[in-house]
Amino acid sequence: MTHNSQWAVSNVHHRRAIELNPNYAAAHIWYACQLAMEGNFDAAVDETRRATAIDALNPFYAYLLGWCLYQARRYDECIVQCRNLIRSEPRFGPARFCLSWVLRRVGGHEEAIAEAKKAIEVSGDTPQILATLGSAYAEAGRRAEARRVIAQLRELAATRYITPYHLALIHLHLGEKDEALSLLEQSVIVGDPWIVWLGVEPQWDSLRADSRFIGLLRRTQNPAPAPRTDTGDHSSGAIATTFTNISSPVEVGSIQTPNVPTNGDQSPASHRPAELTRARLVRVAVPLAATLALAVTAILYFIDFGRPLATPTPGNPLRLTNNHVTDLHPDYSPDGTRIAFASNREGRSDIYVMDTDGSNVERLTHSPADDDTPAWSPDGTRIAFQSRRDGNLEIYMMDADGRNQTNISKSPSDDSRPAWSPDGKSLVFASTSPAEPLNYDIHVMRADGSGRRRLTTDPGVDTDPAWSSDGARIAFASDRDHQSYEIYTINPDGGDVRNLSNHPGNDVKPVWSPDGKRIAFAANRPAKIDLPALYVMNADGSNQRLITGSTTFDDEPAWSPDSRHVAFQTERDGNFEIYVADSQPTANVSRPDSAKKYVMQRKAKKCLCIYPLRVEKESMKWFARWSPQAEQPTCSAYPTCRPDRSANRLRLQHHSGS
Repeated sequence: MTHNSQWAVSNVHHRRAIELNPNYAAAHIWYACQLAMEGNFDAAVDETRRATAIDALNPFYAYLLGWCLYQARRYDECIVQCRNLIRSEPRFGPARFCLSWVLRRVGGHEEAIAEAKKAIEVSGDTPQILATLGSAYAEAGRRAEARRVIAQLRELAATRYITPYHLALIHLHLGEKDEALSLLEQSVIVGDPWIVWLGVEPQWDSLRADSRFIGLLRRTQNPAPAPRTDTGDHSSGAIATTFTNISSPVEVGSIQTPNVPTNGDQSPASHRPAELTRARLVRVAVPLAATLALAVTAILYFIDFGRPLATPTPGNPLRLTNNHVTDLHPDYSPDGTRIAFASNREGRSDIYVMDTDGSNVERLTHSPADDDTPAWSPDGTRIAFQSRRDGNLEIYMMDADGRNQTNISKSPSDDSRPAWSPDGKSLVFASTSPAEPLNYDIHVMRADGSGRRRLTTDPGVDTDPAWSSDGARIAFASDRDHQSYEIYTINPDGGDVRNLSNHPGNDVKPVWSPDGKRIAFAANRPAKIDLPALYVMNADGSNQRLITGSTTFDDEPAWSPDSRHVAFQTERDGNFEIYVADSQPTANVSRPDSAKKYVMQRKAKKCLCIYPLRVEKESMKWFARWSPQAEQPTCSAYPTCRPDRSANRLRLQHHSGS
């Protein structure tokens, strides 16, 4: 911060934001960061707890609670917080970053090294993570390894920014105080975003009596009463610290501002004319916001030149939602910043959107009926979805913010699973007809609901349509061969039907990659009693490869706009959640024998509904469910599915067992 008054005006703005909307979690988090930077730890922890209470699913907020506990020297509480977060989000790198820092403060040096390495494994070797590993090596006495990290960071400095703040910490723990102070001097000169933590960071406590460090701290104008000593007792509430005020604060209204002259003006701010003080407060508001943003970005060490908060790797999907309810049918926005999905977290199934890291969840629909299968328009301004709010399944349209919800199909038949044409002018969907209420076919209509026409007329079930990115083909799933579901493609005029998948397993839910090169789909391979997983294949059906290897249901793939990742719903945590997987297959991903064993060990295994188009409303369980009796499976289409093909709606598999 350049002026003391910046800290004061930031305090005003944060409190005003919270006053305007007490349920705005981000405001509490930003305010907590400033409070922690200023050494007001108890208030910082309280604000962070408020944010986590408002948005309990946001792992970043949970991480920042641990970070504030760390800065407060409440090390045992911080360790518990970090470990709890890692248990729920094992691939969330910041939790391991924070745990590595705090473990070193309580003497857990080898474990700190291990956590730093895990952070690199899940989030990549960004400079901040490498520096964390270097500091861990240095504090553990592994000097040669620490110096190798320093050399690696200095080599990286030729092509990217390396924060001198973190290099300084490595040299500090190597016992090279002069080099550490020199690097801190560089941090102050260049305005390193991490320098705002200089007044409170525990690792600098050994330097707080050094006149050079005190001078650097004064230049940051941080109003924190900096802790001077650490007693070594790390139990909660047992940290005894003494504090040295950089300068004595004076009252300006209800705001504490340190009495430090600026720009050659030797009079304190409280003694200047009110007009001048107000002008300066206004002038620094914008740069303050930018500086705080940099400070919080600095905490997010894992953000590296536009990388997402966390990145799935081949064979290691990343969880985006984490709750006890059912989250289904993800769909990326065209700009890649949001994901629409269906959830019953408020009782019925409604449409929600969230950021692509799982944060900032917003509910768009509030219908007493089930709303699901959201599909973003190519320009990102609208979302199509299916709903039963008018009694039968219909296609609805709404603005991307949830306004102007309109029934566009207005048909007595069941219309479901809308997908957009790449030009945004048409929708393809699955539909029955009054004459054939059990037979789904592929239909197309304009985006306003007009011009409806039928593309397929096969007596089998045709469903799950998806348009190719060039508009030339439509993929869909069908059981028209009377053996299993396969992935087919068709021209938009209904001609030239081709079977792409040609596999004895059931292949469903095809989705074209935005670059048009591949199709993702769900399939229960190798055996029909196996559990569905996600696959990708080339657009011509070749090179079919597995991308998830879970022993539970993985379903409803949705491509990211860059064609790198596939979001999907999965039951691997006991209930359906939204995950995202890397789209590249890997040799480490396979369908393990445990998948078949898992199926065979299920109780009351009389029949398995491999592919219901709709399932029981109460649980919203999609794709498959065991039934206690073969004649009355719990997963049902319309009507209740039976262990034969008379309903012509799904495929049943029988096997013996009690």
